[in-house]
Amino acid sequence: MPKFSDPFAEVVQDAVAVGGTEVSKVGIRVKDDDGNFQLAGIQAAGWQLIKNSVARDVGDNIMSRSPYDWNELKVIWDGKKYAHYFITEQNITQIDVGDGSEPHDIRLGMMLRNAYDGSSKFGMEMFACDFNCTNQFVSRKRFGYFAIYHNEHATFDFDDAVRNVSQGAENLIAIAPRIQQLASTPLETHHLINAHKETKIPQSKWGDVLARLALEQSTMFGLYSALTYIASHEMKGFNSISVGDSISDHLLGNG
Repeated sequence: MPKFSDPFAEVVQDAVAVGGTEVSKVGIRVKDDDGNFQLAGIQAAGWQLIKNSVARDVGDNIMSRSPYDWNELKVIWDGKKYAHYFITEQNITQIDVGDGSEPHDIRLGMMLRNAYDGSSKFGMEMFACDFNCTNQFVSRKRFGYFAIYHNEHATFDFDDAVRNVSQGAENLIAIAPRIQQLASTPLETHHLINAHKETKIPQSKWGDVLARLALEQSTMFGLYSALTYIASHEMKGFNSISVGDSISDHLLGNG
């Protein structure tokens, strides 16, 4: 099984031939860790390749134009899909968890997304980050996913992208009262049963969830923290994103 550790490895776009005859498709091939090219996807003719290195540079440009300072959090890369996480140095809001400790600082996160297999458009997904534990609160419905628009010459609309960063911050502020409400809601057995049924946490991870929950407050925010801790820190790959999304949709509401 090929391994891919460098999201910025060389990538090429080739014509596709069937029976020696070129067809209106292009193949996207990426170098693996052994230096061999592996097929990442086949796209329609005219599909524009945005390399991950370009995506990263565009993200750096957007962050430099935004009103915030940013730090890298983590990278997910599987040879086809790329997600690069960044969080602001500035707090956007705070959550009082009700245990007498200092409020949890909530920061804005930006996840750059790109895909060579055509599974998603080049864009950025906004999220919230509890800086107390760097749990990521992921929800496209709540925080927003924005395509980063560009023309056929790969000229990017940075002004639109920066506006979307600001929109992500506004969305976070808007949902903060709901997160605060979780901190004042006592945890009951039926909450655990519903979370088990409605979220995408794998059955094999529920022992870890309960172990983490024992370290949290006995509130709905404690449950949210335990679930997002597992999704953020104990799960690998892109499945962690869909699991995180299901957690936030369940506990924050998916409307």
